[in-house]
Amino acid sequence: GNTILRIDPNYGATVRYWEVGGKNQVFEHEKLNMLCKDRFYLPAGYENNRELEGVYQFVSHQGEAGQLRVTFRRLVQKGLLAGFQVEKTFALRKGEDAFGLTYQITNGDRETRTFGFWVWNLLKVMAERDGKEPTLNLGGAVQKGVGGKPFLYPLKTANIAKGYENRLCHELMRGTDKRPVDKAEVRVRQGDDSFELSVDSESVYGFYTWSKLGVDLITLEAIFRPGRLQPGEAWT
Repeated sequence: GNTILRIDPNYGATVRYWEVGGKNQVFEHEKLNMLCKDRFYLPAGYENNRELEGVYQFVSHQGEAGQLRVTFRRLVQKGLLAGFQVEKTFALRKGEDAFGLTYQITNGDRETRTFGFWVWNLLKVMAERDGKEPTLNLGGAVQKGVGGKPFLYPLKTANIAKGYENRLCHELMRGTDKRPVDKAEVRVRQGDDSFELSVDSESVYGFYTWSKLGVDLITLEAIFRPGRLQPGEAWT
C-alpha cells in the first residue's frame, strides 16, 4: 500500500503524520500529534526540554532497491549531555505499510557519560473510542485497564541497577503501576485498525503507557536500558 510519512525537523524530527491506506495513524491533537519523540530519563533534565524538541539538522536521504532512508541529527548544547549527538534514520520500503527507525547516539564530550534513552509515541489506534480502550497485547499478554492509569512494563530479563530504575520512575506519572512482561512485542487493535511495534530486545528496558483524562489519548513509549559511552563512542 501507499505510505506517507511527514517528519518535522523543527520539532525533534518527530513524525507528525503517517498515512497508511488513506488513514492517518498519528493521534490528532493540536500539540501532541507526534511519534518518535526523543527523551532521556538519565541524566535528569531532558524529558521535556528544548534540546530535544528543537531543530534537527537534515543530514541525508538515500533511495535504492525500493527503499528510502532519511537521516536527521541533533547536537545537544546544554546540560550533562552537552556534546552528545542524536542521529535518527527513518527507512521506508516500497509497498510496505510500515517504517523503520534507527538511532545512533554518540558521545562527543571529553568525559565518559551514562545515559538512559526513551522514545515517546502517540498513536490513533491507542486512543479510546466510545469509552472502549484498545486491545493491547504487550509482552505476550493482553493488558487491561490502560485507559485508567499509567503502567510501566519492564522486560523480566532487563535488570538494571536500582538507582537507574529509581531515576526513571521519578520521571513517570504519579501512581504508575509495574507489570513485568516476557517479550519485547507490542500489538494493538481498535476496531478495524491495528498496529505492531518491534524493538531491539537486547537494548530495550520495557514500555510505558499513560492516559490523559478528557482527551482519550493513551501513549505507547519505549524505554531503553542505561548505556555508558566513552568519548567518541556510539550507541545504536
